[in-house]
Amino acid sequence: MGGVIIALDKLNYADKVCFVEGDDDINYLELLKDRIVSIDDNFIIANNVVYYYLRGKDNLLSKVEYQKRFLCQLFRDKSIFVIYDKDFSTETNSILLNEQVKRKSGKNSDAYFHNGYCIESILFSD
Repeated sequence: MGGVIIALDKLNYADKVCFVEGDDDINYLELLKDRIVSIDDNFIIANNVVYYYLRGKDNLLSKVEYQKRFLCQLFRDKSIFVIYDKDFSTETNSILLNEQVKRKSGKNSDAYFHNGYCIESILFSD
């Protein structure tokens, strides 16, 4: 139960919950956050964010809905953010999915997708 209790404690003190596709995405986001702060002290970054990975983009809407329902039963006023890859989707499909994810996430929440197949691919794109 130690892992569950630690995860619940982190959630208790976090204002924001960020869901990503894979566990590597969490590492990249943390590294990018640290790098941005080291370059620009005035850049405001939320420090009380908890990251969880959803194990891929398949069934994303169902996963977000399930996680949102679970979080609402335990905690109040948690903002949910979902960051995922465009993968092989068209721009139109990605925008449509993004709007659906935003609706499932609830108020004060948001969803973002990037154009790459994986988060690493955006580092080498325009």
